[in-house]
Order: sequence, then structure tokens, then C-alpha cells
Amino acid sequence: MRVLAVQHTPHGGPGRMGTWLREAGLDVQVLHPYEGEELPDSLDGRPLLVLGGGFLPDDDARAPWLPATRRLVREALAGASPLLG
Repeated sequence: MRVLAVQHTPHGGPGRMGTWLREAGLDVQVLHPYEGEELPDSLDGRPLLVLGGGFLPDDDARAPWLPATRRLVREALAGASPLLG
């Protein structure tokens, strides 16, 4: 199973959490939207890991990828996917 991890800053990677997930047999795909990488339209049932950063959840002016991140969080909260973050 592949976990989608959304990284918000260059130095905010999954670290120990990524190690633990891999040790548990999961694949971790780290997405870098701050570099222009697009987030998927849907989780398609995949787990979501939202990493920290220096932005408020609605700081769209400084982090224009946050609306897409919030959309994925809403999808996960609706019961479609496990969520951590």
C-alpha cells in the first residue's frame, strides 16, 4: 500500500514517520507541492500523511497548494482513506 505524504517545506520531510511506515511494509510517496508538484485529484483509498510546515491551514496566499491539500483531507475525513497529520 502506498501512503501519500504532503511535504510543505524543503526541510519538513517524513523523517521517523516515513521510516516507521516503511518498516511496517508501506511505500511512502512524498509529494512536494511547494516545488510546483501537483497533488492528485483523489486519494483513491490511499492513506494520507500531511506533514507540518510554517503555514496556517488557510494561508493560501503564501502556500497556493493548500486548497488542494484541504480537499484531500476532507476526502480522508469523509471515510475514504486513513489520515495522519
